Amino acid sequence: MSENLRHVEVEGHRIAVLSRHEDRDTTPLILLHGVALSPRIWTHILPPALAGRRWHAVGLPAHHPSEAPPDFADRPMPPELFGQGLAGVLAEIAGDRPCDLLGHSTGGYAALAIAAAAPERVRSICAVSAFAQGEWNGGIGLLQAVARLDRLGGPLFGAGLGLMRSHPAIARLAALAATNRPRACNAWPPLAPMLETVVADLKRTDRTALRHFMAAMHEHDIRDRLGAVRAPTLLVHGTADPVVPFAQARLIKYRVPHAQLERMAGIGHLPFGEAADRFEAILRQWYERFPDDRHEP
Repeated sequence: MSENLRHVEVEGHRIAVLSRHEDRDTTPLILLHGVALSPRIWTHILPPALAGRRWHAVGLPAHHPSEAPPDFADRPMPPELFGQGLAGVLAEIAGDRPCDLLGHSTGGYAALAIAAAAPERVRSICAVSAFAQGEWNGGIGLLQAVARLDRLGGPLFGAGLGLMRSHPAIARLAALAATNRPRACNAWPPLAPMLETVVADLKRTDRTALRHFMAAMHEHDIRDRLGAVRAPTLLVHGTADPVVPFAQARLIKYRVPHAQLERMAGIGHLPFGEAADRFEAILRQWYERFPDDRHEP
């Protein structure tokens, strides 16, 4: 199995791209992770039906192994960094060939932003627990609120982040707090190795850059841009999501032309861990519509 980690320059950011099977001349599957996570989580999340595809896990700005510019905390972070910016990463990966996008949480937001800014680069979208407005709830919402404080924001955010990345057991508690079925998620076999990966990359993530990322995301709102999305879009969202309310999924469905909504009753923010079999079936059925075709010049 071939694997490669490289970086693509975008507006001063070095965006990490972890690739597998990139020697295959097939439609690229672009994977976009959530806040405070890592592109490496996809090695644990992807179901077997997708793991064998050519895929590229793209890191969010300010999340290791991506690298933010030294003055990132002093810059604005507009939605264009996710739209046109990450669309540039797709161009580097696939040239002019449209890609399939699969994003979770902030990664789902990024997928929608890319598709709105550069619809010609996107063949399909699957947005899981996604949002169009970047104000979060729950534990991660509390950390976002702390990040936005002036005088006490730095020390308090540093303490909260330090606790999250101190040990996988603490990260497990934070992850389970984002669910509505913690027992099911806790019993999900990939959870432990996934969290070890997350903690390892969080320890190498710049605290100041991540604080700025989370604070700035609070102001993001791409509702008025969603009408520009042209790719077939599947929204997968739990009705009991404590981080991103289900109302965000309804809003996106209303604004994205022809979007479909897969309503997961009683599921929280981590459907791949809370209802693994159903989540895998949803993805398998969706991607049967978008086969791993070889490129025809």
